[in-house]
Amino acid sequence: MSDPGMAAVHRPILGSLRVRLLGITLVLLTAGLVTSGVLVAGVLRQHLVDRVDRQVSALAQLMARLDPTLVRALDQTGRARLLAGLDLVGDIDVVYLDDSGRVVHHTGTVTGGDSPQPPPPPAVLAGAPPTVLAGAPPTALAGAPPAVFPDGPPVGEGGGPHAVEGGEGSHWRRVVVARDDGVVAVSASLAAVDAIMTRLRLTGLIAGVVLILVLGVTGWLAIRAAFRPLRAIEETAAGIAGGDLSRRIPTLAAAGSETERLTTVLNGMLDRIEEGVTARAESEARMRRFAADVSHELRTPLFGIAGSAELYLMSRDTEPDQDGRRAEADQGGRTAEADQSGRMAEVDQGGRMAEVDRDGRMAEVDRAMRRIDTEARRLTSLVEDLLLLARLDEARAGATGGSPGRAPMDLRTLAVDAVDDLHALDPERPVSVTGLSGTGPPEAAPVLGDEARLRQIVTNLAGNVHAHTPPGSPVRIRTGRDGADAVLEFADSGPGIPPGESELVFERFHRGDTARSRPGGAGLGLAIVRSLVTAHGGVVRALSTPGGGATFHLRIPVRENTPECCGCAQVGPAGCPACSNFVD
Repeated sequence: MSDPGMAAVHRPILGSLRVRLLGITLVLLTAGLVTSGVLVAGVLRQHLVDRVDRQVSALAQLMARLDPTLVRALDQTGRARLLAGLDLVGDIDVVYLDDSGRVVHHTGTVTGGDSPQPPPPPAVLAGAPPTVLAGAPPTALAGAPPAVFPDGPPVGEGGGPHAVEGGEGSHWRRVVVARDDGVVAVSASLAAVDAIMTRLRLTGLIAGVVLILVLGVTGWLAIRAAFRPLRAIEETAAGIAGGDLSRRIPTLAAAGSETERLTTVLNGMLDRIEEGVTARAESEARMRRFAADVSHELRTPLFGIAGSAELYLMSRDTEPDQDGRRAEADQGGRTAEADQSGRMAEVDQGGRMAEVDRDGRMAEVDRAMRRIDTEARRLTSLVEDLLLLARLDEARAGATGGSPGRAPMDLRTLAVDAVDDLHALDPERPVSVTGLSGTGPPEAAPVLGDEARLRQIVTNLAGNVHAHTPPGSPVRIRTGRDGADAVLEFADSGPGIPPGESELVFERFHRGDTARSRPGGAGLGLAIVRSLVTAHGGVVRALSTPGGGATFHLRIPVRENTPECCGCAQVGPAGCPACSNFVD
């Protein structure tokens, strides 16, 4: 049978507090890393984009001052060398437009062949054909609609850097600056910025995963070390629940910590509990010894009182016979002396009256002695019952090492003997002995027990039936096996057991209500039954009999018998007929 305390120690790991704490910590850590990563990435990207915007704006102002012819005269290498000196972040695309909005010069992507496709040129004026690239200077746009850029603010309103989309989904920043003879549109690629952000995200992801794993392992070890004192508390509590009250929680936590203070308080509480339990056990042991000592001390004077009363009554019973024999022997003498007796009658009349008074007093003494004998016998029985209960209590508490001698026997034999006991108490009472189903012959119920104690159980149950049921009421006794238990039942047809008293009837000195109480009983019979059944490893219950009455249901573990006991191979339901033994 598993220990409930140890079952609590070996709980599923997923439900432990350590796992929950570690999980909460890792979730919060992950959320913090993701949030900080998003914020850092956003701030860094905005910083890089602002840098590109400043460079593009400066380049646009420079290109607006240069003559397109000069720019056209430079080859690709010269333009790249010129722009490289500006420490630009990404690729550059420059477009010159004249006053009519036509392309004067388009440098294309300046810094390399792997650059993304630049964005298409914007429309200049509202309603202008798509081939018109840029607008005109503000002086040339007087009275005309402003130059409209679908990907940015109107040129005529002096717009700053804005985002445009190039080929293959690339991102660019564009600035359009007015010149005296047209405009110049400068676009800068954000491919470098996007690459930096991609590397940053990948690096952050890898670093975050590694950090979470490292912190997870470190946190698990730290939490495990921090919970070691609590584990010691848990194991100690499980041991105490198993019955070892002497165990104490070891001090594993640092001095002054919450766990160390908790350990100190719990150990103090355990000391008080052990002291209380020990004191209670000692008190119970003293009470058992007291009951046993009182029973022993009372037995001798009670036996003396009972013996003296019995001896007196026996001597009084023999006196009439002696007086009769003396009367016959002296009859002749009395006849001869009749005359003399007549003369002496008057003299002895006063003596006879005194003798009558003496006989009356002796009769009263006889009644008192009979009462003394009855009460002495009742007290002797009570003392014997108390002594038996004290011994059973000591055996159950482990105060005595020996156990009563036990031998194989069948409860059917006791059931049949109970019939004789009940008939001796009430010859008119019908008693039946059947199997557990209520029909057929009694079934085998083999047990290994102390025959004298088991017979006392049956005797007490029979006496309880006789004391608490009307004369002549039927009694049904059933025996048999139910699984691994031998069963014996006494079912009567009396007033039954009041509700709520099915357990109280087994308490010592419990008399129940007036319907089941009779003078002369001390209320120890059923208490002895329960103690004896418990000593045999069984249980006894009081139930209500269907149709009225009470049923006492007794179960004792079965001890199987096999032919191995003596090899005779003739084992019957009541035991081996050759050696009358069972084999455990």
